[in-house]
Amino acid sequence: MPAMDLNAISVFARVVEAGSFTDAARRLEMPKSTVSLRVSQLEQTLGVTLLHRTTRRLSLTEDGRRYYAACTQALAALETAETTLTRAQRAPRGTLRITASVNMGLGIIGDVIAGFLEEHPNVEVDLLLTSRVVDLLAENLDIAVRAGPLRDSRMKARLVGTSVFKLYASPEYLKGRRMPTHPHELKDHDCLRLTFATDKAHVYDLRHGRKRVRVPVRGRFSANEIGAVRKLAAAGLGIAFLPESSCMEELRRGRLVPVLPEWSSESTPVHLVFPAQRFVAPKVQAFVTYAARVLSGATWDHPER
Repeated sequence: MPAMDLNAISVFARVVEAGSFTDAARRLEMPKSTVSLRVSQLEQTLGVTLLHRTTRRLSLTEDGRRYYAACTQALAALETAETTLTRAQRAPRGTLRITASVNMGLGIIGDVIAGFLEEHPNVEVDLLLTSRVVDLLAENLDIAVRAGPLRDSRMKARLVGTSVFKLYASPEYLKGRRMPTHPHELKDHDCLRLTFATDKAHVYDLRHGRKRVRVPVRGRFSANEIGAVRKLAAAGLGIAFLPESSCMEELRRGRLVPVLPEWSSESTPVHLVFPAQRFVAPKVQAFVTYAARVLSGATWDHPER
């Protein structure tokens, strides 16, 4: 049996409701000849006559009455489904899957998620914390928080902040030692090294205005996790090159103090990354908009590569 033409069925229903091909054509904003053709094609597909046509009036056949009754129920159900789907698409709901580094998840991104969930009660968040760069499409994830160069052309990105590293040490470590006055003096100190990103762990790349210095450093401890390096720095084991925002608590408590405060890393952009689709899900759009608003100008915890 040939497939039903929903457009033709809808035209037939509008003709019955209007009482004539002329009025139906006006309401549908279609040529009268097209309206008549659609109904004739529907009758041919069904193999029955739906309408009695005379020059003076239009009326339903017995088959037409039964078919019209069934059509109106089906069309109403379709309109309800369309309305329900449209409303659902406008309102953020469902599970939002986000990936970020461990340090981001335990820091600023956790605060963002908490605020977002409070503002959007119909959304749940599933957060994947990992140091690897996740393929969003392959692992069915909605959003990634990433810093540094963006390489995947299949993705859209929204800038939400920057990552800046600075030098810190504990007062206990600095006691009895000369405070560095220039980056080159770091060679005389124990430096704690982060190894999560690149082989640059033995080099601190520092900037001050237009000045740039690459300083080889040495030390007895290295780790691929910011929290471990921060803890050892607070314990007095050396000078650490850490994200500014990750040290706020230790700075407030006096466990860490700035070293060479005018020197820092280059500012690295941090983006929310999500698949480049024609229709972005409301839950994704809502989170990107919320995070961009909350994090405007923020400094992040970790330059993820």
